[in-house]
Amino acid sequence: MSLDALKSEALKLEKSDLFDFAQFIIEALKQKDESNGFQLSEAQKKEIETRLAEFKKDPSSAISGLEAEKKLIEKYGLQL
Repeated sequence: MSLDALKSEALKLEKSDLFDFAQFIIEALKQKDESNGFQLSEAQKKEIETRLAEFKKDPSSAISGLEAEKKLIEKYGLQL
């Protein structure tokens, strides 16, 4: 199955199934990273902890994935 076909099928999932699928993808990425020896630096870990603490303090401060993608494209010209 092509990546485009997989994306198309994923969009047909119910919200709870899509969430489960997203968790699966995250776990698969973790496994790939672990097998390749990928590790976050201490600075990256600290940044994640800081942002998570900020989110827990004020969940309304979070932005959607689409908004994050839009900001990345605007700031860096990235296409995700």
